[in-house]
Amino acid sequence: MKQPGYIDYVLDMLMPLGGITYRRMFGGYGLYRYGIIFAIVADDILYFKTDAQTCKAYQAYDAVPFTYEGKDGQRVALSYWQVPAEVLENQEILRQWVDQAVAVSKQAKKK
Repeated sequence: MKQPGYIDYVLDMLMPLGGITYRRMFGGYGLYRYGIIFAIVADDILYFKTDAQTCKAYQAYDAVPFTYEGKDGQRVALSYWQVPAEVLENQEILRQWVDQAVAVSKQAKKK
């Protein structure tokens, strides 16, 4: 369920890190740091870009990947995982996770 101002809350938490921009996409938002997409917000949930290694930290918090229903009715999971509230509310840890998500996104772009 959408909450009024959720994107504003997320941006308030991320802006101190510097270089954060966003744009609307597919009914949600894409979040960028210095032009590199590293996160999405969908249905008032923040997800960071992950890979096979970094998603383990998300799993430790019982987080889930972003999924949507494909054309054939099957659930499709993307390499974006839900950011735990504890991470979003801790600037030191948040900076580490954002840096990691940006690095993963850069690496994926190279492939």
